[in-house]
Amino acid sequence: MKIVIIGAVAAGAKAAAKSKRLLPDAEVVIYTQDEYVSYSSCGLPYFIGGSFEDPKKLIVRSIDKFEESGIKVHNFHRVTQILPNEKKIKVLDIKSGHEFLTDYDKLLIATGAKPRIPSIQNIGLQNIYSLRTLNDGIQIRETMLKSRKAVIVGGGYVGLELMEAFVHNGLHVTLLENNLNIMSYLDDDIISLVTAYIHNTFEKNIVIQTSANIVEFIGDERVRAVKLSNNNLVSADFVAICSGVEPVVDLAESAGIVLGKTGAIKVNSRMQTNIPDIYAAGDCVEKINIVSNTPMWIPLGSTANKEGRCAAINM
Repeated sequence: MKIVIIGAVAAGAKAAAKSKRLLPDAEVVIYTQDEYVSYSSCGLPYFIGGSFEDPKKLIVRSIDKFEESGIKVHNFHRVTQILPNEKKIKVLDIKSGHEFLTDYDKLLIATGAKPRIPSIQNIGLQNIYSLRTLNDGIQIRETMLKSRKAVIVGGGYVGLELMEAFVHNGLHVTLLENNLNIMSYLDDDIISLVTAYIHNTFEKNIVIQTSANIVEFIGDERVRAVKLSNNNLVSADFVAICSGVEPVVDLAESAGIVLGKTGAIKVNSRMQTNIPDIYAAGDCVEKINIVSNTPMWIPLGSTANKEGRCAAINM
């Protein structure tokens, strides 16, 4: 049996390892467009903040370790098409530009989620970052260490984690949130406690502006300021975009795989899609809330690992 896995962070890496343990003679192959595999994305803000110096400490299992156990990993390879009728995928070698077809018996889609990038004028300027991969974290930390002022767009989990990381490294941080409150999914009384804690802890090093509507990033090649709809300018040496994430489903959707109500891939309790021998797991799929019995999209590493294991057992 040949098991092919697209993606290799949480669900994909877990599924590969579990598949090889269950079927030692199976051919297990991973394709990922990233440089690194099997790393803890949740730890990136703490690396940026300086809790530890070596970003590779976030790697759970290296490519060499995967290959020692008989799992072939192709990093810098992007899967561009799934051909279900032929049970093949089309793969682009990013470095060489060579494109090729390869077959599968079972296929797992673990393409994860990507940062939601708002439509703001000049968002392509240098020193505007989003945080998804290990290399993103390395770039942000390098820029942070050479900067004095940072702007964070978005007041959710990652925005607040980066705010703490930046302030601990001596930066002045302005956090811009377009909702009425930061952490807007919490109840008002909890939001008040969180906001008060931030102001009491960081004092003058942090400015939080809610109901902030960004219209433009100002700069020549590099961003120098953020312009708001009230024409106020917020000075910045760099900007971190933390405005949420969205599931990466284009590849699956183009292959005829059904999406759920949340916009993520619809799977059953065995992580199967509507197409035979194609499974999906991790941040690209929706989950069923066991209380309401309704679909939800909650991109978390903890559930992604469990789903990768579940997919491997059923494949």
